[in-house]
Amino acid sequence: MKILYFKILFIAAGMVLLLTTVPVFGQSIDSPVSIGSFNNLAIKIGKAMRAIGGAIGIIMLLVGAYQYITSAGNQEKTKTAHRLILWAVIGLFVLLIGENWVTIFCSIIPCS
Repeated sequence: MKILYFKILFIAAGMVLLLTTVPVFGQSIDSPVSIGSFNNLAIKIGKAMRAIGGAIGIIMLLVGAYQYITSAGNQEKTKTAHRLILWAVIGLFVLLIGENWVTIFCSIIPCS
């Protein structure tokens, strides 16, 4: 029965990863070589990190929720699941405010 839950969990996580990282067909993709300044490079890297990190964060939330549900009252498993969920939420929060990191960095050090 646990194997069935893991299969369902990994299929759901794979679908989330696929839906969040694959661009919609028919869109044009900019060449990554044509970067005009450090600011543009940092923005492109930030967007890629947000896409990958967001998918990983959601997967970690699902894994933590699964561990929490299947802990069956075991204090160690519940504590581990709680920490996993907490750090996944913190990571997602950092990703949400991550777009402003480039602006802050470029205000301290000239990026153009």
